[in-house]
Amino acid sequence: MTGIILAGGEGKRFRKDKAEIKLNGELLIERIVSKLRKSFKEVLIITSEKKLKGYERNFSGSDVKIYPDIYSEKGAIGGIYSGLNFSSSYHSFFAGCDMPFLNLSLIEYFKNISEGNDVVVAKFKSGFEPLHAVYSKRCINYIEDLIKKDNLRIFDFFNEVKLRIVKEDEIRRYDPEKLSFFNINTEEDLNKAIKIQKLLNKKKSKRCKA
Repeated sequence: MTGIILAGGEGKRFRKDKAEIKLNGELLIERIVSKLRKSFKEVLIITSEKKLKGYERNFSGSDVKIYPDIYSEKGAIGGIYSGLNFSSSYHSFFAGCDMPFLNLSLIEYFKNISEGNDVVVAKFKSGFEPLHAVYSKRCINYIEDLIKKDNLRIFDFFNEVKLRIVKEDEIRRYDPEKLSFFNINTEEDLNKAIKIQKLLNKKKSKRCKA
């Protein structure tokens, strides 16, 4: 399976490019790449033409592959479509570039239950979480049909494929606080992430001393 990071968004609610955000002294995108490398031999970043050269510079000499969106300005669904086309694997795990607290145990669970399914996605009371999910190449044509109709709602093709919904009680086994699904869209979110990271650092420090 391939790990894919979607990093093409404009981040209009944030005062600077999300690629420049640092958390715990590390660029957010580098943090996510580092985490996905532990679970996947192939890691891709899908971004816009505008941001392509910047990411290529940042990851020059690394094994991370950077690709531009095939369909520009089509949001997350366009990124998923591009990622599936560029991936060398039948199944790919997708995450947003603004998700700092990905949980490797939960990712492994998603990987383990993906066999025989085309989409593995969490669903909460608020709805689906399509940017912490596994998609198969069988989704490509269905996604392209939506894009050509200018329908950018990812979940609108779910009834066309074999869907595995991951319920909240399954997620809590691996990620009790559901931090995997926390994303940074605003300055306020970044401040929350800093507080969460401080708490995580304290917990880690206590474990090391024990």
